[in-house]
Amino acid sequence: MTTASAVILVPISMLPAATLPLSGTELIPLVQGGTTKEAPASAFGGGGISGVFSLTSLLAVGIAAGTTNDWAPALAGVSRLEVTAAGLATVTGLAGGTDGRVMVLTNVGVNDILLSTEDVLSVVANRFSGNGDFFLVSGASVMFLYSVTLNRWTRMGS
Repeated sequence: MTTASAVILVPISMLPAATLPLSGTELIPLVQGGTTKEAPASAFGGGGISGVFSLTSLLAVGIAAGTTNDWAPALAGVSRLEVTAAGLATVTGLAGGTDGRVMVLTNVGVNDILLSTEDVLSVVANRFSGNGDFFLVSGASVMFLYSVTLNRWTRMGS
């Protein structure tokens, strides 16, 4: 016999208040492409959770103009990259993906950065998934989630 599960929608105002600081065991829902997955708060990179959702570990890094394959900045414990490009830069992949890792890239320079999706110049495990390349213009940010199922960095949001 199969039982159907019902989804009950509750207004946010009816939810109990969160206890701060977070312990790291709380489950945070992630929704991408219509699929919801819950992950413990402790899974959100080395930056951790501080009161409210916050990616606090930051690395400021420069990247050369031209094409960079399998880009490998020092990502140990890092959840945010603030990037300055020396000229128009193309990144075909990012090393350091582990299942559930969240990484935010912010272009803090004046030059655009092209993130090339499904690019064969980077090894499969370092590629960005997607249906087309996209520019990270000056002042813009993009958030990625690494999936070992897809063996790729997947762009979060639209």
